[in-house]
Amino acid sequence: EGVPETIDLLREAGINFWMLT
Repeated sequence: EGVPETIDLLREAGINFWMLT
C-alpha cells in the first residue's frame, strides 16, 4: 500500500489497451 501511482499507470495502460482493441 502507498503506491497508487503504479495502480494508476496500470489502470491507464489497461484502459488505453482496451480502447485500442
